[in-house]
Order: sequence, then structure tokens, then C-alpha cells
Amino acid sequence: TFPYTDPPALHGELFVCPSVARLQSREFKTSWQAEVVRYLAHGILHLQGHDDREPAKRRLMKREENRLMRRLERRFQLAAISSVAGRKKLQSGRPKPP
Repeated sequence: TFPYTDPPALHGELFVCPSVARLQSREFKTSWQAEVVRYLAHGILHLQGHDDREPAKRRLMKREENRLMRRLERRFQLAAISSVAGRKKLQSGRPKPP
């Protein structure tokens, strides 16, 4: 098969459990919203072909996941995702103020 879009379209499903994200966020000292976004970034990397079953590949994938999270955190207030004002800001695509 050949990709007919540039970049190739992603196909698959991602399942995220907010209650697990809430528990994990406490362990990693982050917001549950940022943890959900991390799960989505991780899933998208899998859809792009990244693998985390072997230690070396896991390190590469984690590095890319962290890079994506830094970019998203610079652009959006991840903890505001669940608030009405936060959703409006995310929908507008405006970056967060400095």
C-alpha cells in the first residue's frame, strides 16, 4: 500500500481512562489533564509506528513523547482543558499567554 496523503493519515483507535490518568497524575505530580494529553500523544506515536516493547525503542519513543508534551505545554494550558474557559481557548487555537 502507498500513503495517499502527505503526511500519511493515521488510522486506529485510542482508548484513554481518565480515572487511571487521575491516579497516575498524582504519582507523577502533574495535572490529570496533562496526563490524558500524554496518553493521547503516546497513542498517536504508536499509530505512527513507534514501538515501546524493547528498552532501546522505548527510550526513543519516550524522548519523542516528552518532546511533544513540551511543545503542547508551551502552546496550551493543559490543566485548563476541563474548564469552560479552557475549552474555548483550546478551540480558538490561541497559544497561552507568556
